[in-house]
Amino acid sequence: MKKSLNIEIDDVTAILYFLDHCVEIHFTSNKSTFIEAGEKLHHLISSLEEIAHVIIHIPEPWTKVVRFHRPTSDCEARCSSVYCVMMAIRSGELGPADFTNEIFLDPDRLKLTDLARVE
Repeated sequence: MKKSLNIEIDDVTAILYFLDHCVEIHFTSNKSTFIEAGEKLHHLISSLEEIAHVIIHIPEPWTKVVRFHRPTSDCEARCSSVYCVMMAIRSGELGPADFTNEIFLDPDRLKLTDLARVE
């Protein structure tokens, strides 16, 4: 059964759909909104194992900017929607430490990033 959850973020609703350990996040706004959705989702799950896939739906103009998947530099990490969302889900926040000292290349972070994609 498909369960949906609306999260109010800065007058924008992010709709999360849970189906067989898949989370679909639909957005109508910008990057800061989907990071906040990831932060809120962190508090709604008991374990990262509950998530097998994350599909991020972003309006066309934004997908051209935030489509980096596995970041290879700090600049790409900042512009990677999948990395930013998954790190926000992982820890409940996204901060400067998530982009320094090539931490984005950590195998556990890359494995988590691989669970998400942008459509």
